[in-house]
Amino acid sequence: MFYNRQQKVLIQPYFHLSQVCFGGLFNALPLGPNASFGPALDHFILNAWQAGLWSYWEEIGFRYAKRAGYARVFLDTYPVEPLNLEFFNTAWIVLALGIPISSFGWNMQYVLNMLSPFARMAVFQEIVWFISPLQRLDQVDEFVRRIDEAFGSTATQTVVNNNTDMRMMHSSARRNHISFVFTTGADDPIMKVFSKVLLGRHFYFSMIMYVDKVGDMQPIHELLLFAYNEQFTNSIVYFESEGGINQLFGVSKFPSMAFENRTDFLSFMGKVWKKVLNARSDVEGFGFSTPLRQDLPHLFSREEATMGVPTGSSIPL
Repeated sequence: MFYNRQQKVLIQPYFHLSQVCFGGLFNALPLGPNASFGPALDHFILNAWQAGLWSYWEEIGFRYAKRAGYARVFLDTYPVEPLNLEFFNTAWIVLALGIPISSFGWNMQYVLNMLSPFARMAVFQEIVWFISPLQRLDQVDEFVRRIDEAFGSTATQTVVNNNTDMRMMHSSARRNHISFVFTTGADDPIMKVFSKVLLGRHFYFSMIMYVDKVGDMQPIHELLLFAYNEQFTNSIVYFESEGGINQLFGVSKFPSMAFENRTDFLSFMGKVWKKVLNARSDVEGFGFSTPLRQDLPHLFSREEATMGVPTGSSIPL
């Protein structure tokens, strides 16, 4: 009777939260009162409850569930009996083993695997971090440490997490750099800081990392519009869908604005790196309105001579 009643509780939508806190539902197994380590688990759980950790874990778990989109399952849940000593005998093994409660909307290992080859090529001499104050820092700290292990011998690092008068173009930072932006959306205060600090360097590669799982593409569209308006066209927006699919998108400016799937990252970087090294963009036929033969010197050029104008000279468009 005891196990039947507990199992009916476990399969209710309320416990779909375990997908966020602990992984799959099947990682949680009921233990009988006479299990060999049952008393130790009882002692652990009761101490955690008395110390207030149980409520803290529930609060944190719900917060991440809400951010990840799982909180809507509470709308159609059934009544659940309050926790009591009898219920404590149905213990969460993963909790007893000390596995941390976490829910992240991005895949750290995927990003590391994607960027690690560039460390061996010494492509970037500077790494700039923009970290939103609106998110957890534990996984970001781990990511910064592992990036430092990969790039530390060839790149210095700068961390920015609030408003500052610093401008990278006036700093001692060398030319080729990569920026990481951990953001909760286009309206996150860190986005304005990102744009201001990199004033004059929006042309270089940045990776805007959306920290929540994505079910609705609207926040990604808003980030891509931000990238377009601020001319971060050689950058990408990374996110992970609710289905666990890693995605890379960007925005092109010429010949017209378009959102692009840049999940073929190496191919994209090959194109971007030519632009960065040459410090020029291909406008792909976009027309600029300019007074006849009064455009700024050496601003526009063509590959072949036209009407007696030598290759590489300024020409009216």
